Amino acid sequence: MPVALALGVLIAAPGCLPEDTEFAALTASATGRQGQEAADREHARQRPGHQRTADIPAPDSVPDAARTQAAWTLADAFAEVARVATPAVVSLTVQHESAGSDEETFERFFGLPQSPQLPQPRLREGRGSGAIVDPAGLVITNNHVVEGASRIEVTFSDDRKLEAVVVGRDPPTDLAVIRIEADGEVFPHLALGIRTNHSVTAGIVSAKGRVLGGDYQDFIQTDAAINPGNSGGPLVSLDGSLVGVNTMIQVAGAPGNIGLGFAIPSNLVRRVYDELASEGQVIRGWLGVAVQPMDAETAKAFDLDESVRGAIITDYSGEDSPAAMAGLKYADVIVRFNGRPIENSTDLQFAVADARPDEPATVEILRDGALRSVEVTLGQRDFEEAAPLLAEAAPPAPPDPPEPAGRLGIVGDTLEGELADQLRADFPGVVVRRVIPGGIAHQAGIQPGFVITDVAGRPIENVGDLREALSGIEAGDTFPIWMARAASPGEWQRTFVIVEAPE
Repeated sequence: MPVALALGVLIAAPGCLPEDTEFAALTASATGRQGQEAADREHARQRPGHQRTADIPAPDSVPDAARTQAAWTLADAFAEVARVATPAVVSLTVQHESAGSDEETFERFFGLPQSPQLPQPRLREGRGSGAIVDPAGLVITNNHVVEGASRIEVTFSDDRKLEAVVVGRDPPTDLAVIRIEADGEVFPHLALGIRTNHSVTAGIVSAKGRVLGGDYQDFIQTDAAINPGNSGGPLVSLDGSLVGVNTMIQVAGAPGNIGLGFAIPSNLVRRVYDELASEGQVIRGWLGVAVQPMDAETAKAFDLDESVRGAIITDYSGEDSPAAMAGLKYADVIVRFNGRPIENSTDLQFAVADARPDEPATVEILRDGALRSVEVTLGQRDFEEAAPLLAEAAPPAPPDPPEPAGRLGIVGDTLEGELADQLRADFPGVVVRRVIPGGIAHQAGIQPGFVITDVAGRPIENVGDLREALSGIEAGDTFPIWMARAASPGEWQRTFVIVEAPE
């Protein structure tokens, strides 16, 4: 608040005026301070040694140019790549229609009633980036940038603006292709390897093949800055080629970049782009299984050589899934698919996706330690209607059972009768009622509501089976525990954990 205004309030406040002598002293004190500050400023200007910046000599020591030349050369390289790539990089302004009207906002915040008319849609605006990869005006960007767009405006590095339309989207990889609306124009483009508003950042690739918990992920990890509005922009190498499409950053509770960005690699971009540009969608094969990676610990628990790698089948999408129809079974380890080696779950996912639906595929498996070959006719995965892999399902809340916690560190009941009806489960097993904190079941991630169906290769139909199976395992042995967990009411997903028998 300005001092004059504050002083005016002080004078105008009735009953709050100080006595005359006190007010005079206060005024004199304030005036004296102002005079002293002016004198101090004048004294500082008159001190000896002050020079104009133009007259200040250069420091005696400067960096050795021979030692910094490499950095300047790299900076020149970045500038050259940016010069070539920038014309093919565009900013996207995307409008989305949302239900409701501005009147809803007034009613929510100010309590004003809405007028008696139908609500009008509101426009939300988002921003992203893209790279032109075809001189005809095809742009690769992120699906989350253009999903649900009612209007897309493309801004070039010279501030020219044109509109664009969506050609195709692929939610699993978060990629999309749009077409700039301009008849006959030939656009600058990148060889399918930068986003600007146009800005350029530089960094190193610190990891490849990163999976962050989703379908068809094979991210490049980079420390090049990726900030809000950069989604869909290209990651470019020093030879000027597009090597990735920026899609996400890792944040720590605050907006902006904390040093880790992730880009979709160009080999995956190329495959998705070709299908989106020509067909408007990506068609993928579907095997219909849930799998877990086979590592040394898992291989040992299944009595396999610890060097065995692959993807072990834990569940099916249903009895009519391609895998089930072909005779694949729980605990089969897929080691090759159509001749491609399978080292883990991600390898299998991409191998199946690259195969065509309704065509036979050859799956090589290990079953009971023996190598077998199975022919499978794949289906087609529908991502628009696909259910989540695992939904949260509340475990039953029965009375506390009398059975004490056993060697596994759980309390369980036989899955039968009323309990089976309540859980809508048509298979035998032992329902986990309680997990003892710190026990081996707790450490392995077993939770209340899980149903144990097999221990170390022995089927479990009741509590007695479970107790007997556990008693035959020696201390220190590792073994698998197969379970079912509710994905939704009446729908169960199979999985397993590897545990080590306690003393």
